[in-house]
Amino acid sequence: MDETKRYKILITGTESSGKTTLAGQLANHYSGSHVPEYARQYVAEKPAYEEKDLIKILKSQLELEEEIFSNAHRTCFCDTGPEVIRVWSQYKFGKSRHEIDESVLNMRYDLILLLKPDLKWEYDVLRENPENRDELHEMLKETLCWGNHNYIEIGGIGEGRLKLAISQVELLFSRNI
Repeated sequence: MDETKRYKILITGTESSGKTTLAGQLANHYSGSHVPEYARQYVAEKPAYEEKDLIKILKSQLELEEEIFSNAHRTCFCDTGPEVIRVWSQYKFGKSRHEIDESVLNMRYDLILLLKPDLKWEYDVLRENPENRDELHEMLKETLCWGNHNYIEIGGIGEGRLKLAISQVELLFSRNI
């Protein structure tokens, strides 16, 4: 692996697909940085959000991502990106604003790991969609394809899921020797 190159890796998926856990595990495994999902903080403070709030969430997520990545030693694991906000907007409000679409088209990650919704859904006051994770997963796949972004699907539970993700990160590193 090129020790001077910094890598930005996106962990994406539906609610309760293990994004936060896996991003944290990978950051810990590689002594990397972890960009948390800003939307959780925002919605916790303002649960009655509107469509226009998604632009604020997007901008804050991207600013947080850039700040953490610019200070990252080598590898930065991002818990969610513009693709989730686009799907969220389309599903909740029936459309996606131009700024969100542009952000998806301009995404630059070295690796995108799309987590399958094969983990048991866990209740959380900020979660809204326990019944339609497969539909939202398909929408995420469509959004990534629409934005011309390659991705690797990761499934399974526990240590097996982590090992699959690590194998993909190692493959990325091996291609950049």
